[in-house]
Amino acid sequence: MPRENVIPFILQVVLPWLLAAVVIAVAVAGNVWVVRRVYFPQESPEEFNGRAEAVVTGYERSGGGGPNPPDVDVMVDYSADGRRVTGAELRGDGAMGHSPGDTLTIAYHPESPDLPFTLETLEQPGPIARLGAVVPVMLFGALWVWVAPAWAAEVSCLETRWWMRRAPTR
Repeated sequence: MPRENVIPFILQVVLPWLLAAVVIAVAVAGNVWVVRRVYFPQESPEEFNGRAEAVVTGYERSGGGGPNPPDVDVMVDYSADGRRVTGAELRGDGAMGHSPGDTLTIAYHPESPDLPFTLETLEQPGPIARLGAVVPVMLFGALWVWVAPAWAAEVSCLETRWWMRRAPTR
């Protein structure tokens, strides 16, 4: 590439791609932060290493209607570290999929066993994290499909302009 084309190449090709990469990295980091703050406001998910078999004892549905989904509270009973916990609200992904009488394995923090989470929340990334892993790749691919023809046209135009400046005059 001729030396005269380096600055336009950096400004028109490298900087937009660098900006796109920074935006995607910030979006992914933001998604991870949101998932951790929504599900685990005080602790990190790795600290919920206690496991117990729980029985769903209550299922309360309130609100909803129209465009708003109902608020569903799932209550569970279980024994954790020799202590009986009753009527604890089950939190996390997939909690609404259980009905009274279902048995499931829950996770809890050893210091506060009355705060149960579904195992899906701890072992798999949540829907925001899954979406955050797929969307940047799709956006980056879409950016490439959009930018590649424009980049090719611009580079060929730069080379043409460079060539025309050095063309001998008759």
